[in-house]
Amino acid sequence: MFDLPKVIDKVIVTNIKKISGSFFDKIPNQSEAIVLSRVLHDWNDKKAKLILKNCFEALPNNGTLYVIENCSDKIKIDLSLLSLNMSAMCESHERTSAQYISICENAGFQFNSETKLNELQTILLFKK
Repeated sequence: MFDLPKVIDKVIVTNIKKISGSFFDKIPNQSEAIVLSRVLHDWNDKKAKLILKNCFEALPNNGTLYVIENCSDKIKIDLSLLSLNMSAMCESHERTSAQYISICENAGFQFNSETKLNELQTILLFKK
């Protein structure tokens, strides 16, 4: 598990390796896969691209990136208020699956598949 020190300090699970750090800095290359669950939607495109670039550099060849997000084009409810909230709070917005695919591909990843988890969340799978 890789997260900010204040998050890692609160994790009570003991059977996983915990590494403190920031996605905006170099990410240790210690795994074959990275899961970003509800991370990218918090950040504007510039910062999201930096996170993805750091993920790309941390993964080995053929490594896997899982992006789990609410894709605005896959949800049957109006997300305009949520997107407005994201804009005001985080300088970000809700993205479509095509927008997530585009920013991930711009970071060097190759899109592999898309799976709807539930009414809100979609998993986008990418390979390095």
